[in-house]
Amino acid sequence: MINSSQNIADDLPLVSIALCTYNGEEYLQQQIDSILSQTYGHIEIVAVDDASTDRTKAIMAATELRDKRFRYFINEKNIGYNRNFEKAISLCLGEYIAISDQDDIWDEKKVEIMMRQWPSGSSFVYSLSGNFSGNNFVGRRPAPNVVYNDIDDVHKLVFNSPVHGHACMFKKNMVAVCLPFPEDIFYDWWLSMHAVTQGTIRCIPQTLTWHRMHGSNFSRNVTS
Repeated sequence: MINSSQNIADDLPLVSIALCTYNGEEYLQQQIDSILSQTYGHIEIVAVDDASTDRTKAIMAATELRDKRFRYFINEKNIGYNRNFEKAISLCLGEYIAISDQDDIWDEKKVEIMMRQWPSGSSFVYSLSGNFSGNNFVGRRPAPNVVYNDIDDVHKLVFNSPVHGHACMFKKNMVAVCLPFPEDIFYDWWLSMHAVTQGTIRCIPQTLTWHRMHGSNFSRNVTS
């Protein structure tokens, strides 16, 4: 017998969370728990591991056993950051797709708020992200209190894009337009550039992702 809460969940659009991992054992469990704690009632997590050599795969295997919303896949060899997200996105079943890094922490209402405030006619939205260092979540800092205007021109994204992959969501119809990702361009910039050619990118002006800063951040290493 299916309970009433399950009926409500089935009536909601499925939101897929594309989670990519690589040697993320130190912080991965906290991020997985924050996603599984989402108040939005119809999600799946599609995790793709890029040939980790630590306990990342064991953490994902244990999670799949305890929660049927979690599916994971393992690459036989390391294919890199962009290709890994490309694979994760292509495996998503949901009408909406959200991107997740392995070491952040999500507000428990992130998906609910973004879906509730999704603007009519838009295929791509992003929320704001705050920062914290290491395990100092108590000392986290929210995003600056500034106004983020609609983005309706690719030129507004070229030099000062406010869009970050870990804070964006998009409709699945964007996938056919954006894939494959180029090797030498960050996947989130590529996604947003294509999204703005299809319509307007809108901001959900709330801090819903807490971005963890630490010495092993992939984006920090690339920038360096």
